[in-house]
Amino acid sequence: MKDFTGSLSRNRKKDTEKHPDHKGSCIVAGTKYWISAYINESRDGDGGKYFKLYFRPADSATAEQPAEPASIALADQPDIPF
Repeated sequence: MKDFTGSLSRNRKKDTEKHPDHKGSCIVAGTKYWISAYINESRDGDGGKYFKLYFRPADSATAEQPAEPASIALADQPDIPF
């Protein structure tokens, strides 16, 4: 792969909605990145679709995109002892 090039392909192992629709890699300024691409629909009502892309350095320790942080309202959890 040459610098400033990359490729994407359909993620055939997508099991949940949180997994990317497409995955791939690219090289930018000599650094390899993993790409996760999600198909989104525009909010302006025209029904247009687009890719939302996430880039992560390939030397990163985790293989998958990190999950969104969970938020829990502790005041709504009466069984928590603190």
